[in-house]
Amino acid sequence: MPQPARRPRPRRLLTALALLGPALLVVGQLGVAADEALAASGDRVAGTVVEASDSQRASQRDVVVAYRGHDGVERTVVAKSDHEQVARAGDAVEVAVDPADPDRAVVLGFESGWTPVAGMGIVLSAIAVLIAAIALVTWRARVRSRSGRAASGRPATPSRP
Repeated sequence: MPQPARRPRPRRLLTALALLGPALLVVGQLGVAADEALAASGDRVAGTVVEASDSQRASQRDVVVAYRGHDGVERTVVAKSDHEQVARAGDAVEVAVDPADPDRAVVLGFESGWTPVAGMGIVLSAIAVLIAAIALVTWRARVRSRSGRAASGRPATPSRP
């Protein structure tokens, strides 16, 4: 015997968006703040752009920079570029390196890698607010419709669980 089709669960979707959006926003902002602190206090070393993608999509505009830490080991770090920044392979850039952890570095003058995470949190939070507003308006319209029927003496339609 075929099983009845499952109804979508908008409350679950709204709950997931309402939790995930702000969580991503907070994590992204904490990451951006940590990168800004490193940019302000880290040791400055010279770096060279080894790869730069020139995509129209902001999520794919990565710049890979090679730098040599104070320990002499060559490393790479990835940074995000905005549409106004033009980086080409071979360009010299400045890198801020954590003296306690030379693998942790940020490229000065470029966006933090955490910026897209915070942006996604904003988008998901806005979608959750929009869905909640639509649900509230729909619910209020249903309640007013039922109260209008009850006042006129007509039976109200039974509500769904």
